[in-house]
Parts: sequence; C-alpha cells; structure tokens
Amino acid sequence: MKINLWCWYKTFDWYINVDCITWKNVDKIMDLDKYPWDFENNCAEEIYCDNILEHLDFSKSTKEIHRILKKWWIAIIKVPYFSNLNLIRTIK
Repeated sequence: MKINLWCWYKTFDWYINVDCITWKNVDKIMDLDKYPWDFENNCAEEIYCDNILEHLDFSKSTKEIHRILKKWWIAIIKVPYFSNLNLIRTIK
C-alpha cells in the first residue's frame, strides 16, 4: 500500500489519497490532527507527504508515519524552506 497524506488536488492513481475534505479522487477522508491515524501498523510500503508536516504536530505525525510504514520502506517528505536570508529577516 502507498499513502499520499493530505493530497488536496495532487492525487495519484497508485496511492491511497488521504485528505480531511472531499476532493476529486480522494480515497480516504481523515483528520490528520487526530491520533492515532486510521491505518494498521506496518501497512505502507511508501508514504508521500507534500507540505503537510508544518501544519501538524511534528512529533506525533512523524511517530505515526514511523508506525504505519513497513520496516526498510520509504517516506517521501517535502517541506517548505527559505533560501533567501533577507526574506527570513522580513518575516520575523
């Protein structure tokens, strides 16, 4: 099983696409702020997270990813970053 967490509009045919609301091609509606997530232990060969972890409790969500991911399989995690130091200073 491959899981695409909080997919929004970016769904994949070969994944279970998870989101908190109904979108086109969402397979499972789930609130990712409620733990534990509705997945069996060690059920996923791959977990895809695209710009989601910064919206969740980091400690709890990474523990859940670890719990549902099979040993020696893959978690693809994308997070936002700033490469321009001047931009970081203006945000603060």
